[in-house]
Amino acid sequence: MHNNRLLKNREFLDAVDVAISTAQHEIYLISAFLKTEVLLHLSQKIDANVNVTIISRWRLGDMTSGASDIEAFNIARSNDWSFYIDNDLHAKALLVDSNVLFLGSANYTAKGMHLFGRGNNELNIEVRPSEDE
Repeated sequence: MHNNRLLKNREFLDAVDVAISTAQHEIYLISAFLKTEVLLHLSQKIDANVNVTIISRWRLGDMTSGASDIEAFNIARSNDWSFYIDNDLHAKALLVDSNVLFLGSANYTAKGMHLFGRGNNELNIEVRPSEDE
């Protein structure tokens, strides 16, 4: 039986912090919108030996509206993380060592993650996927 948990608002950030701080091999972060403050926060918790891959939407309109910012790419590059663009992306997911999967509505922005104590009302699920999944 799976051990799944629904996470709202700040619960999501707390669960992500625990998962990434215990990562040993790889992290895949997928988010249509991506902001500097979240990557800075996560980078402080991720071991330097962990391979990180980021996929983001990265449309020009997202940059000019402030939904994403170019500095996020620079943070990924300075940490030697892979960064890919999918202009049609709307998904939000985080996979840690193929053991913990987060899926939901929260983008990896300060509001989406409740990084500074306030933000959007979001709902995410933490899943422990089976080997088949």
